[in-house]
Amino acid sequence: DTPSEGSADGRSGPRFDRRLRQHFRVRRFATGDRLRALADYRHLRFGDSRSPLRKHLHDLADAFRGQPVAGILLFSDGADSGAAHAGERTAAATRTPTAAAPRARPASAKRPAGKLPPIYPVLLGRPAQRPNLAITDVRVAETLFEDTPVTLAVEVLAVHATGRSLRAAVFDAAGTLVEQRTVPIQRDRSRLELLFRLAEPVRRKAFARVQVGLADEWDPTARGGPKAALLDEPDHPTTETTLADNDRTVELHGHAERHRILYVSGRPNWEWKFLRRAVERDPRLQLTGLIRIARREAKFDFRGRPGERTNALFRGFDAAAEESEQYDEPVFLRLNTRNENELRRGFPNTAEDLFAFDAVVLDDIEAAFFTRDQLALLQRFVSERGGTLMMLGGVDTFAHGGYDRTVLADVLPVYMDRPHAADRAAAVPAPARRTGPSPAAAYRFRKTRQGRLEPWLRLDRSIEDDARHEDALPSLHVITPARTVKPAATILAHFTDTAGHPAGLALVTQRYGRGRAVAFLAGDLWRWRLKTPSAHDAPDRFWRQLARWLVADVPPRHELTIDHPSADAGTLRCRIHCRDRSFAPDTRAAVRIEVYYHGREAVSNAPPGPTRRPQPPQVARQASIVLPAVATTPQSGAILPVDGTLADKATATTQAETKTRTSASLNPSLPSRQSPPTPPGRWRRLHSLTARPVADRPGVYEAVFHPPGEGLLWIVAHVRPHDARTEAAPGDSAVVLQRGWVESPRVAEFRPLQTENGGALQRLAAESGGEVVPLEQLETFVDSLPHRKLPVSRTHRKPLWHSPWMLVAAFTALIGEWYWRRRHGLA
Repeated sequence: DTPSEGSADGRSGPRFDRRLRQHFRVRRFATGDRLRALADYRHLRFGDSRSPLRKHLHDLADAFRGQPVAGILLFSDGADSGAAHAGERTAAATRTPTAAAPRARPASAKRPAGKLPPIYPVLLGRPAQRPNLAITDVRVAETLFEDTPVTLAVEVLAVHATGRSLRAAVFDAAGTLVEQRTVPIQRDRSRLELLFRLAEPVRRKAFARVQVGLADEWDPTARGGPKAALLDEPDHPTTETTLADNDRTVELHGHAERHRILYVSGRPNWEWKFLRRAVERDPRLQLTGLIRIARREAKFDFRGRPGERTNALFRGFDAAAEESEQYDEPVFLRLNTRNENELRRGFPNTAEDLFAFDAVVLDDIEAAFFTRDQLALLQRFVSERGGTLMMLGGVDTFAHGGYDRTVLADVLPVYMDRPHAADRAAAVPAPARRTGPSPAAAYRFRKTRQGRLEPWLRLDRSIEDDARHEDALPSLHVITPARTVKPAATILAHFTDTAGHPAGLALVTQRYGRGRAVAFLAGDLWRWRLKTPSAHDAPDRFWRQLARWLVADVPPRHELTIDHPSADAGTLRCRIHCRDRSFAPDTRAAVRIEVYYHGREAVSNAPPGPTRRPQPPQVARQASIVLPAVATTPQSGAILPVDGTLADKATATTQAETKTRTSASLNPSLPSRQSPPTPPGRWRRLHSLTARPVADRPGVYEAVFHPPGEGLLWIVAHVRPHDARTEAAPGDSAVVLQRGWVESPRVAEFRPLQTENGGALQRLAAESGGEVVPLEQLETFVDSLPHRKLPVSRTHRKPLWHSPWMLVAAFTALIGEWYWRRRHGLA
């Protein structure tokens, strides 16, 4: 090396480096967030958050392919954040060359792809016997149980801490302690799993923070106030090896979109009343009712006034005759519709109208009410759209309503054998005979073993309290008999008589296509609420949890997913799945993505525009994670979290100058193009990207960007469906999707601390033909390198025509052609 390539004067530096430069040309590189060249060891920096070691070694091998590389002397502690993707490299077309790396030679002179030169690792650091706790995994699961809708499963590895106790704590985004646990550590290198069940107010937060520490060194309630004592505060003493792997921030998937359920009933009943009261307390559910209040009559059987064509129910109103239902048309009551035109002609006739709902509930409505096309549409709703169809028992459902001869007989999970008249009168005594229920015909609702495993069927946390609430439910008197279920069906509950003997099926479900079909064979569920004290919340809780379960697995029309395309590339990929109103892939949508970032460094470049505090004023509290108040962006109605809380129509409203109401629901109205308010805290707008279609996946749009480092990201996707740009169709306005993401490269960086790093370096040396060099023998190893046989590759070029075998082959071909021509009489 020249002095400029080596060190300041060409003679300084470590002794092993000077000895290497006497016999070899030495190039120095440092690996971290990226691979960079070093002119001197004094330029080394150790503040990067990741080190994809194996990937950078392959990049070096590719950069110097075809050159006489004797080997790579690697100084490392063995940590490789890209070990899960060993050997996976980005394409050469998208790779940025290293600053000091020379240009690669032609392919004929290159080393085979993936072949590494000899690597001589020097293991730095010694395994200390100090205790250390590390969070190895945090899993977030949403449950349908109302008391604990979110479950955090935290896995902790305890090293050299036998006999001590571990303390784990969960904080919300404002730094308030939510829950803590203390468990003893029984043995060395033990993996402990702790479950935290978070309540509904915490679920609405965008992020949560988990910390673990030794119980005798850390107490989050030491201050005694609402603000907890965090583990990473400067005045916290510790004996652990590091606290960097004791902290994890997770995103809680607090989606704010509302799921829609269509309730269709053949007559006014109490089930709708109590179901609506129970569901309206959940902001994520919207119940729309289509209730028939008058059946249609046969033609020429009208008994109204002479010359009157409209139904007598509209007599005395000022409605025009052409706008009122005729005698041969049923009369409906539409409740809680999206707009005045929705369900105006009764049950939907097109996929665009029906697929706007996530679940359909049929209650006491006969099959003759629907046309053949509408029944086929219900089948497609379950199999293609992925919705849920639930049918309640009664006099006009299942076989009593004629569904055994329709396409829905294949969808429902029970076989519908048409009963005899005597069986029908015995099975549904109250509706069929219109008399009071017999005391002998009382049925109790009992969950099966499989049903007790479903969180949404629980009425309380403990098994004893759940059984007590189940026994307190009043008896039912109207059930629909179904003796057999289909092979793929699951029985979640059944009925028993007063003596405790099985009396019939109660709740059965099965998967059908992409969706789910449910049979609830009870016809008088209103008794649970009517005959239960108002202070007893078990019936309402049951209905709410049942409604959430119906829409839990239903795919949305637009979906935002975030992931790493390759863990060692340091990029994030946002994918938006777009479907049109009929749930076919929308290949002509316009998708724009905005990325907001909150990191550890100070952020000064807030979005431009006049500073204007949203009304009502909400000030972000000082905590470890400072989240912004509600703020709109220049060309969007995006809403950022308020102290980590996802805004919705009921809780967050930005009073803009144009009086535009924005929300985090699926269909917000966009504000006018004006300067946005400056978000408080340390959030800043990072990117504004246009998502491009994915070639092999119709309806999927993708945008890739590089996060600046460790921190929180808030992704806002603005989707303009194709229908919204071509026609003013209701429900096709611009859609705003929001989701949080936690970028934590140190999770992968500190994962090797939980294992023996020397083993990874030994495998790397063995694969490349090198050896592991102890640090104390480094100078001896460097002195022996000039006397070793190193696999130095050289490139030799020799023209092919100079080979004697090529001359022989040419003469042979010439003689062969002459002989063939002479044999066939050719010139």
